[in-house]
Amino acid sequence: MFRDADKNNDGFVERTEFGSLMQGYFNSKHMRQSKDELNRLFDKCDFNSDGKISFDEFDIFVRMVFESEYIPALEEEMGKRGFMESIEHHQK
Repeated sequence: MFRDADKNNDGFVERTEFGSLMQGYFNSKHMRQSKDELNRLFDKCDFNSDGKISFDEFDIFVRMVFESEYIPALEEEMGKRGFMESIEHHQK
């Protein structure tokens, strides 16, 4: 995904390339990509504020999103289906 978004192959995703990188994220949340939302997420990903996103910065962002959004949703769905009790039983 990162490589595909890096249209000029410089190893970074600039603000103009960022929309294609985040398309999957917005699709998974059934959201349209607004310019304001893209700018806000870009600024969150650009940890060192150099105006571009390295792969390391993107990797950190993806891990943060996964841990804060997807894991709780996955655990909730597993709980609804009765899987969490089975996992907790096996961990003892």
